[in-house]
Amino acid sequence: NHPALRERISSFQAELIRNQPPIPGLDSSIIIDPRRMHITLGVMHLEQDIPSASHSRPVRHTVSTALDLLRSLQPQLAQTSGTKLSITLDSMDIFQPQRNFGEAGALGANVLFIGPSNSDDKRLRDICDMTHRTFRQHGYITEKRPLKLHCSILNTSHRKPRRRQPFSYSAILASNAHRPLTCLPVNLGTWEIHRIELWVMGSHGPNNEYISCGGIGLDSASK
Repeated sequence: NHPALRERISSFQAELIRNQPPIPGLDSSIIIDPRRMHITLGVMHLEQDIPSASHSRPVRHTVSTALDLLRSLQPQLAQTSGTKLSITLDSMDIFQPQRNFGEAGALGANVLFIGPSNSDDKRLRDICDMTHRTFRQHGYITEKRPLKLHCSILNTSHRKPRRRQPFSYSAILASNAHRPLTCLPVNLGTWEIHRIELWVMGSHGPNNEYISCGGIGLDSASK
């Protein structure tokens, strides 16, 4: 929802593609469209919203029940958020590092992401932790790893033709594309966060954005 941020990310990604020499393992298929950038608070596997005639059936996890749970958190989240909530994108890092990738022992990776440093706004961390913790407690999120706030900008799981080939993180750090961002940490600005939403994984809207099933506002302007 921030055109200026999308433009900055798109420019960085384009510079990576144009870099000479080419960055090993990088091609356009693993670049995440900036319109699809998001902070994941949890991945859920939900059932369809079909009424059940059985009263003995275990509690079902559907889109409707997930939205109801999210809405139940709104009063608490509103108290925590107070003034407008924002995120500072001042860190760049990788997931799934691959040691000794290619020549000269380079460092490879399967995911490149940006996100807030550990010193970022405590309110942001509190709101995200509360949401993630509540959905775990109710069985919607089964992932056991700690929540890591991040926005992926490269992901080899999207590679075409499909294969899990890492890219060279060492080459990205040495590239001309990385230099305008300064060294790690990076500086991609501070951006307001207005909503928490439930999105359909793998969906594509008219502009290649994810399709939203609904959500809640975090300030009076977005409720």
